[in-house]
Amino acid sequence: MTRTARAVLWIGIASIVVLPARVVAYAVQPSVTARLLEHEAGGPALPTLVLSSLALGAAFAITICWLAALGVRERALLERRALEAPVRPLPVGRTIVLALALSVATSLAGDCSRLISTGARGSGGTACTACSDRSTGI
Repeated sequence: MTRTARAVLWIGIASIVVLPARVVAYAVQPSVTARLLEHEAGGPALPTLVLSSLALGAAFAITICWLAALGVRERALLERRALEAPVRPLPVGRTIVLALALSVATSLAGDCSRLISTGARGSGGTACTACSDRSTGI
């Protein structure tokens, strides 16, 4: 995989993390119009919506992993020849480091975009005080 493709992949993953988080955050802190209309429209409550989404996502992920494991097991049973190289173990340390990097990057992206959308200006002339000066406590 080329560097450009890998960068595009990570940007896509980050947007998949940030955008649903914003949807939930905006639902938790609704606008004045939403507060006025909250008793006028039906629909499930936020906890019901979040819990059902998590349950459906978990069921989908478990089903996909089960099908993949089933396919690998069947292929191993049908394959008569030995493997050419030993199977490498999952690099747990590298996976944890990448997960932490993704967490930090999406947290900073969320902070920066929130401050940019409100029009805040940092001390360094940037639109994000989180990027220019962490000592302000914003």
